[in-house]
Amino acid sequence: MRSEGPRLVSRRRAGIRMAALALGGLAAIRGVGRAGTIPGTMLVEEDWALTIGTPDPVNHAPGVKMIMSTQGDLLGYSADYSINFHKEGNPATFAVGGFGIEICSPDGSQPVSVSYPGGTLLNTVGEAITWTQRLKLKGGSLTFSLQNGQSTTWGSNPGEMLSVSANCSIADLSAYDPNFSAARSGPVWWPDRVTSLVLSAVRYYDKSGKLLFSDPTDRVAYP
Repeated sequence: MRSEGPRLVSRRRAGIRMAALALGGLAAIRGVGRAGTIPGTMLVEEDWALTIGTPDPVNHAPGVKMIMSTQGDLLGYSADYSINFHKEGNPATFAVGGFGIEICSPDGSQPVSVSYPGGTLLNTVGEAITWTQRLKLKGGSLTFSLQNGQSTTWGSNPGEMLSVSANCSIADLSAYDPNFSAARSGPVWWPDRVTSLVLSAVRYYDKSGKLLFSDPTDRVAYP
């Protein structure tokens, strides 16, 4: 895939450490800037809406990469959602079409990847895609999952679509930052084929599944 400037998010491979990102001017959540002020967070959900302009199946365009981290950088545990491409095989290699998810650990172990069956390419002008992505911490395991996907290409998928887990040593998800998700997610291949990408809501839950806080702020990831 060719580079498209600063929106190209290069994923960590085993042993790579990415430099911390300095994020300024974070949007406030009830007067504060980070979810670290919401103690006891064990599950975070993000609602996303992606609108495709004119896709190009010949060049498997566009390609969109979503990033969700347990903290406001990529130095800790993080997860990816790849749209219109995915990884498959062992070792995992790039494949066009479809979608897949991946979870990375800071201990340098190989990322764990799973993909949705089939590799159907985006091919509908103006297609609207919505979904919820979730980070859940329970019993020393971090799980990243896709929920309730709606699209023309891949249809309606109520409930859980994909999930991947890894051992995790952190105590909670209070360092999660939705502004980081919005800043680091976006098209990485032919961005002019994407009309918009918006994080429309974020929800925080405790270990029992009780809703701690719901944030309806629209965060524009692209353009």
